[in-house]
Amino acid sequence: MQFFSFAVGDVVTWHIEHEYYREMSMKSEVVPLGIVLYNENKGDEMVKIIDHMQQYVPAVEYSDECYIPSTMESVTTPAALLHRKLFGGDQLTAARVRGAQAAMCNGQTALKRLDGVVPVIEDWHTEVLLYEVVWKYFYNTGSAGEHCTLYQLRNRINRTNVVKNPKSNYNTCSDFFEVVVTGHILAAALDYLEISSLNDDPPEHVIPSAETLWTRNNEERKEVLTTISRRIVEKYMNVSFNEQHSGSASSDHGESSHRGGRSGCGQNNRDEVNNYSKHLLSIGCFMLQFKDAIKEGDGNRILRCWRYLLPIFHNSGRTNYCNEAFGMLCQYQYDLPALQAAQLLWSRCINTHGVRGRNIPFDLHLEHLNRLCKESIKGLHASKSKEAIVRCGKVLGTLDPLLAQFDKDNGVSQPSGAHKSPSFEKDLNVIVKELQEFEVFSLIPGRKHHSFPKPRDILHAKPSKPITAWVHEHLAQRYFV
Repeated sequence: MQFFSFAVGDVVTWHIEHEYYREMSMKSEVVPLGIVLYNENKGDEMVKIIDHMQQYVPAVEYSDECYIPSTMESVTTPAALLHRKLFGGDQLTAARVRGAQAAMCNGQTALKRLDGVVPVIEDWHTEVLLYEVVWKYFYNTGSAGEHCTLYQLRNRINRTNVVKNPKSNYNTCSDFFEVVVTGHILAAALDYLEISSLNDDPPEHVIPSAETLWTRNNEERKEVLTTISRRIVEKYMNVSFNEQHSGSASSDHGESSHRGGRSGCGQNNRDEVNNYSKHLLSIGCFMLQFKDAIKEGDGNRILRCWRYLLPIFHNSGRTNYCNEAFGMLCQYQYDLPALQAAQLLWSRCINTHGVRGRNIPFDLHLEHLNRLCKESIKGLHASKSKEAIVRCGKVLGTLDPLLAQFDKDNGVSQPSGAHKSPSFEKDLNVIVKELQEFEVFSLIPGRKHHSFPKPRDILHAKPSKPITAWVHEHLAQRYFV
C-alpha cells in the first residue's frame, strides 16, 4: 500500500530474528548417508533400515553382571549406553519406526531394541496435509458461480492448474493460496482504513497522515504500524485459543461494520459469506506464519505453530497427524533430555544457499536429493545394478556441486532453483477488487454461499470429543498405562 510504503516502509521487519538467526542464515553442511536397499513398507526390512542407521549412533557396549537369588549365581549380560539420534520423516515413516521398535522390544541390549533412534515428525509433509485440510473446507468445484469462494477466485485469475488434491500439485496450489490470502489481508486493511484503493490515504481519525507520521522517530512509527496491524487482526481474524468465533465483526470504534440490521439475530440472519472469508483469512495467515517460521529457521515459532496444528488436525479428523503433533509436543516438553529437545526444536530446517530467510524443511531437502538420485540412476540405462545404485547414493554430496561447476566452466546458465510464481501483483489486484466489489468484510445478514452454507472454523470447531478430554486421555495412555 502506497501510504505505508512512504510512511513506515523503512521500519518494517522483513526478517523476524531469533537467538540462532545468524547460524540459520549460514549455509548448511550436508552429508548424504547413501541408499539403503530395503523397503520400509515391510516390517522386517524396516528393522534392517533402523539397524543400519544405528551405526551412526554413538554407543558404548559393555558387560553387566546380574545376580540371580534363586540360583545364587551371577550372569554376565551385554548392555550398551547410547546417545540417541533423531530420525525424521513423515507421519507414516515415524509410525513404522515405532512399529519396528515395538517388534524388537525384547532385545537384550538397547541396540538390539533399536533404541538408538527417536522418530520425529517433519514439517513439509505436514504442510502438504494442512493444504489438504484447507481444500476440504474451502475448495469446492461446484462453487464456480459463487463469488469470492476459493474455486471462483481460482477461475477468476485463470489458475487452471490448481487442482482438487493439493498433494498432486503442491507448488501451484501453494502459490495460488498465498495470493488469495494476501488479497484478503489487503481487502481487510482497506475496509478497516476506510479507503477504496491501495493508492488512497486513510482519513486522519483512523491513522495520522503520512506527512505527520513520517516525521516521527522509528519507535513511534513501529508502534503505530503494530497497533494498526493488531486491530485488523482482532477485527477480521479469530486465531485465539479458547474463544469461539461469534460471526460478528466488532470494530475498535465501538460499532459493528455492517449494514441491513444486526448480525447474529438468528440463524437465518447470519452473514455466512463474511464468516467464510474470515475463516479463510484466519487459517491462511496461520499457514503463512508457519511457512515464514520455517524459512527463518525459527524453532520457537515452529513449535508454537505445532501447538495450533494439534487442535486443527483434531477438529478436521486427521487422527494420525493429530497423534504425531501430540507426540512431538510431549517429546519436547517431557520425554527428551535438554540437548535432544533443543535439537528437536532447532534442527528442523536446512539452508542450502547461505542466505537469510531461505531455509527449507529437512524432508523437502530429502525429496530434492531423491530427485537428483533418480536422475542419476536413470542415466545408468542398461547398467543398473545394486552396486551401481549404491554408488549413486554415495556420490550425491559431490555430484550436485560438480555438475554446477561443470556448467559454470562451460558457460551453461543455471536456474536459481527457487520456484517461480506466476504474475503475483496482477492477480493480487484482481482478487482485491473482487473482494471489495462483493463486500465480503461487511456484515450483510442473510447471505451465504450455497456450497458453504455453514462455513466451519477449523481451529474452534466442536468435534465429538473435546480437545481437552482427548489430550487427557492420551496423556494417561502415554505415561500411566
